[in-house]
Amino acid sequence: MITIWPAFYESFACKAEDCRHSCCKGWEIDIDYASVALYQGLDGKLGNEIRNSISTESGVYSFRLTEDERCPFLRQDGLCRIILEYGDDYICDICAMHPRFFSIIGDFELAGFGLSCEKSCELLLESVEELSFELEETGKRISFGELIDELGLGDSMLSDTFEAELEPDYLKRIINSLADTEPIDDAWTNHIEFLKVNIDKLYKKTADFYSRCDKRQLNRLYQYILYRHMQRIEEYGIDSLLSFARGAVTFIIIEAAVSGNMEESIRRWSEQIEYSVENTEKLLIAE
Repeated sequence: MITIWPAFYESFACKAEDCRHSCCKGWEIDIDYASVALYQGLDGKLGNEIRNSISTESGVYSFRLTEDERCPFLRQDGLCRIILEYGDDYICDICAMHPRFFSIIGDFELAGFGLSCEKSCELLLESVEELSFELEETGKRISFGELIDELGLGDSMLSDTFEAELEPDYLKRIINSLADTEPIDDAWTNHIEFLKVNIDKLYKKTADFYSRCDKRQLNRLYQYILYRHMQRIEEYGIDSLLSFARGAVTFIIIEAAVSGNMEESIRRWSEQIEYSVENTEKLLIAE
């Protein structure tokens, strides 16, 4: 098995207290069995607090979040009390691995960082060059095109680049498809409704914003979304994946035109779509 990472993976480091959207808040935190066993043997006040903060339902262990949906061990400065007292080896698997993802295609394991993470978005956008990837076992660097060729996914993906389709009817279709997904929160629902009502007014603003964008950076984003979901080709086909990624980047352009913040537009789209299997599959089927 050959593991592949985006070339920027060595630069990844959690922003901790500098992160504005902590992954330790607003998400369920499941605990693997090995960590549960480890926590059972911890001494001291914090050990007792950890055990008292664990709940179980249908055999699944998780931390009981606070009223404002924070991990009970997240300090106000954004640092983790468990790490500070015991070290990195004492956090559960989901905390240790997030925001990394892993998927299998043939003899390859495709690894990367989910775009709901601020740092991931920053690393992705800090360059306008075509994505490159590194084979973990050998350190060899390959381009996106070479990766597609290695995976045997065909010329249609190899030669495909992002070109925005900004006709009003297409923009409306993209927004309507996202309105049909299960919302992550009320703010998402309200914002999508705003876009639906105002899309005709926003059309020119979106087109103007797109004209100022570096198209190489948009293509880099497009390639990364394709990479993130390549394992779905077998079930949904290449054309559906290409349409899914094209719709995602188009929506992000609309969002960035409204907010003026490309990184946050990517992050918000990702947490709504990519972290819900149902939402991702619904959009792939729609395409």
